[in-house]
Amino acid sequence: MADQKISELTALTGANLADVDAFAVVDTSAVQTKKITYGELKAALDTGTGFVRITGDTMTGNLGINATPTQRLHVGGNAIITGITRLGNGTATSPAYQFVDDTNTGMYRSSSDVLGFSTGGGNRLTLNSTGATFAGSVIAPTLQTTAGGTVTTASGNDLNIVYPSTRSLFFKEGSTTTLTLDNAQNATFGGNIIGSDELQLLQPNGANNFGMELNNSHQIKYKARGSSGTHIFTNTTSDTERARLDASGNLGIGTTSPSANVEIYDTQNTQLRVNTASHGYLDLSNYANGAGVMTSAAHPLRLGTANIERMRIDSSGRVGINRTPSISNSKLEVGGADNVSIINVEASGVTGGMGIGSTGLQFFHGSTAHMRITSSGRVGIGTSAPDATFTVTSAAEPIAKFHQTATGDVSAVIMQHGRAASSTSAQMVAFLNGAGTLVGSINLTGSATEYATSSDYRLKENVDYSWDATTRLKQLKPARFNFISDDTNTLVDGFIAHEVSSIVPESITGTKDAVDADNNPVYQGIDQSKLVPLLVKTIQELEARITALEA
Repeated sequence: MADQKISELTALTGANLADVDAFAVVDTSAVQTKKITYGELKAALDTGTGFVRITGDTMTGNLGINATPTQRLHVGGNAIITGITRLGNGTATSPAYQFVDDTNTGMYRSSSDVLGFSTGGGNRLTLNSTGATFAGSVIAPTLQTTAGGTVTTASGNDLNIVYPSTRSLFFKEGSTTTLTLDNAQNATFGGNIIGSDELQLLQPNGANNFGMELNNSHQIKYKARGSSGTHIFTNTTSDTERARLDASGNLGIGTTSPSANVEIYDTQNTQLRVNTASHGYLDLSNYANGAGVMTSAAHPLRLGTANIERMRIDSSGRVGINRTPSISNSKLEVGGADNVSIINVEASGVTGGMGIGSTGLQFFHGSTAHMRITSSGRVGIGTSAPDATFTVTSAAEPIAKFHQTATGDVSAVIMQHGRAASSTSAQMVAFLNGAGTLVGSINLTGSATEYATSSDYRLKENVDYSWDATTRLKQLKPARFNFISDDTNTLVDGFIAHEVSSIVPESITGTKDAVDADNNPVYQGIDQSKLVPLLVKTIQELEARITALEA
């Protein structure tokens, strides 16, 4: 080819060059034109250093921009890319976007629409269409989520928020602090604590043995599980214990070992007060001068069972049991059914008591009334209808026994009658037969006592004045003797009862040698006044005989 100027060369056309096509090269040192084929140029570029060959979309070799390349593209300064840059997926151990001196740290694509960030070959942050997932600690001056965003951890993992020991952690809504965790491990809430299901404040070691629970059953539970679990309540200044609820359910105030369901203890005085603004207070107290229950206002103190009042103490000090006290000057009033014992005492299985009803005030042994005081003031023992101021009836045993135990000369029974004055006679004792007819009496005047037995002619029949008294009188055996119980052996005049019984039987009581069921003697007695008619009749007969002899 003749020498031609470059400007005179024909331009190459076509999609590709052939290896035999030549390029003109000007050798400025020799002032001549040389040639190199396209094939020779490619071979020189492929085997030489400092060259990058680009064929279509494929680059062979490393490209360095302002740097000696060690990779396919090596930029030795800032780079601005205004188009799209595409990278391979990469992995956590070999991220697609990595650093020259730290090849296992960077960014990679873990799956479709998921971007991962790794350090030291491990995933630390995953970004997807729903948010960010951290695989470790998050250290940042500010952590903020968009509206409705959440911060979660993978199942089975903990979420740890770590802040310096000299700082505090603040949770805010806008500029308002809602929760502060300070460096003294205190939590301060700026508003209410609300849980959709339940809220639990528990022991930090995970045992859940101690803490508080607020649940959706409208319950507040203070937990202290285990046999030694105890709730302790202290004041806020000196942390002094004021109350405790132990594992057995006993509440102690002022004591660390309550022995009852509720125990209030003090070294001097204890007091439990229930107070109202309009009705005063009720005190249950135990003081050095005595224990008691007291109200501050003039309201009655009421006690009851089954939601029914059973007893009350009113403002005047009256006590009412089963009734509201209303009787003037009374101190104790008891209500109940008529004619039954409503106040009872018991000892050794034996009961007795007192009641009231239509028949008056009654005194009971068991369920049987044995004594009554009627509304008119009559006292009845053994009768429900006393007909005298004091009436005693009995069907099987003596009615009364008077035993004077004094060894001196002291009367066993004293009776006084206001009518007995001067010569006016007053009946002190009246004796009635089974039909209620008067058959004898003891009468007295201002100076004497008479013993009277019934002798009215209207009570008698078969009256005989001509019987023989002398013969019968001569059968009597008057004797002198002393009673065995008389230590002085003083002799007295009298009769032996059974020796008189066949002569004047009405003067003798009992039977000779009689004994009771226990083989104790039942002694006979004599009414010597019954011998007077025999004596009088005998004297009359003697007088008649004397008169006849004198004639």
